[in-house]
Amino acid sequence: MSLHPQRHWPWPLAGLFRLTVTGAMLLLVAACNTTPSRTPVKLSSTQAERFEDFERRQMLAKAGAIAIPVTGVEGYAIRYWLNNVPLAVQHQGYISLPVMPGNYSLRYQQNDFTWAPLSVDVFPGKTTYVVLNDSWLASSPYITGSRKVFLNDLRRKTSNPPRVVPDNPVQAFLPLAQQALLTSCMTGGGKAACQRVLDDIPKILIEKERRKEIAVLANPATAVAKKENTPPIAKQVQKKTIAVKTPAKVASLRKEPVKATKTEWDLPPNIQRDRLVVQISDLFKAGKAAQSLPYFGQLDILPVPIDPATNFYWAQALFANGEKSAAFSKLTRFIKTIDSSSRYYEPAIRLLTKIKG
Repeated sequence: MSLHPQRHWPWPLAGLFRLTVTGAMLLLVAACNTTPSRTPVKLSSTQAERFEDFERRQMLAKAGAIAIPVTGVEGYAIRYWLNNVPLAVQHQGYISLPVMPGNYSLRYQQNDFTWAPLSVDVFPGKTTYVVLNDSWLASSPYITGSRKVFLNDLRRKTSNPPRVVPDNPVQAFLPLAQQALLTSCMTGGGKAACQRVLDDIPKILIEKERRKEIAVLANPATAVAKKENTPPIAKQVQKKTIAVKTPAKVASLRKEPVKATKTEWDLPPNIQRDRLVVQISDLFKAGKAAQSLPYFGQLDILPVPIDPATNFYWAQALFANGEKSAAFSKLTRFIKTIDSSSRYYEPAIRLLTKIKG
């Protein structure tokens, strides 16, 4: 069965109808609005590149990809989020983003109008195409469909739609487990963590310069050996242009404090656990719960017991990051492990009520 519904209405009718209704509603809201006009939306940058050419040079390997036709009109750009991470803001072109295989939530908003998010399944080595939903009564302007339909939708308004450059680096869209692993590597987790990043995360899902840093952190001895094997004359020529990125150098390039040496970071799991708990606690006290999510991921994979109440705080961090479904799942599992006499019971119930609205 086709993933795309029968198109009873061609674009000039169905698409124009939907845009006309949306435009009329926007004008009505504007007419009733007594507040000053909004600051113009900053659009994501674009590059002149045919989709077929961009798709051809993508080396997905074990990764997948999501392709989206951007279908706004000038003055009414569409905001896109993928798993609540800002993706782009544009009114024309296409988005093509490599991601880990799995299920994703694609959300979009045009001015104050927000549609129901679209669930998108991504498979290894394949692109999932998002296409226009021409049904008049659809709750979402998009569905998933075939490449042929995607290309037709892409060129409805122009024969040369540009590529929209995402607002965040590609690694920002990694699932939480891979983000936790990447964070561990970049914050002194040691060679083993960095080697796992290189082994487990497809090359295309980490920016080139960041991947170079990770390779040096995974095997700093190789980088030093390359420097030592450079002929003396070549050393003089390259002295000002080539910098060996040792862990200390990588840290300074990111304007962060120099991280500890391997010996200092080669800590027992229970001490790593306590260190992560302190970092999470500090972020909560600073009102930055959402920023603690990568630390929860690191905590979860340590081979030592952790306090069951961790799930309560993990749910708070997920909720603070706008991930209501994940927060609800995490919190309900926690509530099932306690009874009404627990000091966490009432706060957990209050949080559950907030999540469900």
